[in-house]
Amino acid sequence: MNSAQAIQLGTLNDQFAAIRLGFNASETERMRIQSNEQISERRQFLEWVSDINYEETFNEIIKKKHPGTGEWLLEHKIFRTWVESSAASLLWCHGKPGAGKSVLSSLVLDHVSSFELNDPETCVIFVYYGFQTPERHPLVKLPGSFIRQLASKLKEVPQDTLKFFQTYYRDAKTPDSDDLNVHFFECLRQFPSQVIVVFDGLDECEPGSREEVFEFVARLVNNQSTLAKIFVTSRREEDIKDAFDGCPVVEIDSKLVNDDIRVFLQGDIERRIGNKSLKLRNQDLKKTILDVLSFKANGMFLWAKLQLDWICKQRGDSDILGELESLPPDLYGTYDRILQRI
Repeated sequence: MNSAQAIQLGTLNDQFAAIRLGFNASETERMRIQSNEQISERRQFLEWVSDINYEETFNEIIKKKHPGTGEWLLEHKIFRTWVESSAASLLWCHGKPGAGKSVLSSLVLDHVSSFELNDPETCVIFVYYGFQTPERHPLVKLPGSFIRQLASKLKEVPQDTLKFFQTYYRDAKTPDSDDLNVHFFECLRQFPSQVIVVFDGLDECEPGSREEVFEFVARLVNNQSTLAKIFVTSRREEDIKDAFDGCPVVEIDSKLVNDDIRVFLQGDIERRIGNKSLKLRNQDLKKTILDVLSFKANGMFLWAKLQLDWICKQRGDSDILGELESLPPDLYGTYDRILQRI
């Protein structure tokens, strides 16, 4: 090969290299655009299927948990049997108003979330029912929220579910609960190990919608693709009791939570003294407040908190002592007292 041919070959090699470089750059750009489109479609899908963000609710509630409280539930024999079982099951935890059910639900969520880290084929999903939240009404909100939670943990949303979204999104149609149920179970199949579902405050669900929720729960427990474990908190209401007849039950008994309430009060009293919202001339009164509220709380965290709120509004030690002698016996009396002073 003479020098002219060598130069020509070198030029051709440079041209081929430039073409390959350009092709690779184009392919990289194409893949980048495709990836961005997929991310955008995924975001659109998640926002469309449900606009409810239970993570915020969880974060707000778990902050209310006082260190060292609620551990009795995680150590309870019935709870441990449920969480360690290899069979599908439902555990119902019921208690009176103000007993701290939502905090216990959040504690359970925090506890079982570690299972996801150890097994990517396990998923934890949850719902908080509340009097002021829209999801307490239509059932369609429930599977929609669960689909969002499941899909957000998947690398890829199932193709049938994406096609379903594209069709409804394009035509600005609203799916019904039957449609969403189909795709909920399609997403559920992507987690073959187990799914743990926490329902908090089921008694806050509209009575007219509960039967559909009960049916949804039964179908979830009996599904064949994924082992389902369900944890439910509520008040002890007859229709819920009938629906969960035969399921294991943990009752939030006063004896189980009174020690927790005392721990909570002890910390909260110190906190309020520290930020000067509770002013005491006689520091011995601190123990009196703690003893009286702990004794009379009767298993109600909310009652204890509201009494402490009320005591902080008093002008001096003598007023506080007077209020301690005339505390309302329950939440209803507490609310009446608050309304009377408005």
